[in-house]
Amino acid sequence: MNTRLYFLLIISFSFVFCLTSTVKAENVDFLAGNYANKSSSEKLAQEYWKWLVTQPSPQKVAVASEQNPNSCVLSFDSGNKTIFLYNSYAVDTKFKCTVDTTKSILVPLLVGEWDATVEEDSSKQISAEDQWQSAKDGDEDFKAWRVILDDKVLFQKMGNEEVNSQLKDKILIRNSSQFTIHYPLESNRYDMGIEDLKSDNNTWPAVVDGYYLHLKPLPAGHHNLTYMVVHEPVGVVEAGNVPKAITWTTTYEFTAK
Repeated sequence: MNTRLYFLLIISFSFVFCLTSTVKAENVDFLAGNYANKSSSEKLAQEYWKWLVTQPSPQKVAVASEQNPNSCVLSFDSGNKTIFLYNSYAVDTKFKCTVDTTKSILVPLLVGEWDATVEEDSSKQISAEDQWQSAKDGDEDFKAWRVILDDKVLFQKMGNEEVNSQLKDKILIRNSSQFTIHYPLESNRYDMGIEDLKSDNNTWPAVVDGYYLHLKPLPAGHHNLTYMVVHEPVGVVEAGNVPKAITWTTTYEFTAK
């Protein structure tokens, strides 16, 4: 199942990976843990996407953050217990944020979403299974990723180097239900206008998939949360035109209060 590349989104946080002080965190005491059951974890991911599609595109956010180094893009779940970080795909971005020491943090590492605005699916009805497959098509297509919190490698897969690889299944949220997603016309993730959003109230059925690292609340003080990804785009490989891997970084500098 083909899917539009920019629905296969990955959040990236970058630090200086050559630091000799970086150490491996082999334990997993940084995890906040999943919600009570699979459905509630999935609900968290769905809430995340409801917010994300209402935000400007990564390119616009990157320009804004460069113009204002103290800017930050984040949100919260409906229970106001978990912080949602902005997903920046294929664009280097830096953020500075103040966060609450009582709230956990959802880091969407490698995540996909499907809804009927995907061009090749918009004119036909597809099964729930195909919707789920479309959402997750890009979730496995990465060359490498690394997550660092305060100079400690929390999660890594780069060549033969792996840290806490056993977390992969624990942080995976697979689809089991459909939900409703709304695109505002004035600004949305994919810069789509009325000609692209031909539905009642610009609202569509959607499904989500992917890897979400759910971190415990940060203690008071200053912190750096970083992620780097090397992603190989999904697409048809034509003769002499092999898709190139994409590498990008985003930096989150937190002040926890």
